[in-house]
Amino acid sequence: MLEDEYLLNSFKDMLVKNDLLKQTVTCRARHGKELSLPSDEYALIRGPEILIECDIAGFKGHAFSPCPTSYEGFLGDLNNVKLDNICLRGFSSLFLMLC
Repeated sequence: MLEDEYLLNSFKDMLVKNDLLKQTVTCRARHGKELSLPSDEYALIRGPEILIECDIAGFKGHAFSPCPTSYEGFLGDLNNVKLDNICLRGFSSLFLMLC
């Protein structure tokens, strides 16, 4: 898709411009009771979507995903992410917000 290509190119340009290609990022799924929500009525506790939390240099961002996906590595390595994979699309959004 043309939009995906634009998104990935913009992401790479931003990483290069801000010298973030080798910045480490850690992402993990946060489930149910681990979220410490005040009630079991929250959809995140019941599923099917889960919360993905990413940490870049101490800054945290969150996205919803149907996939409990984890990632640890460099931001620059994510420029090859296939955005047609719904499990990885949430990561891309998070990285753009955090950077």
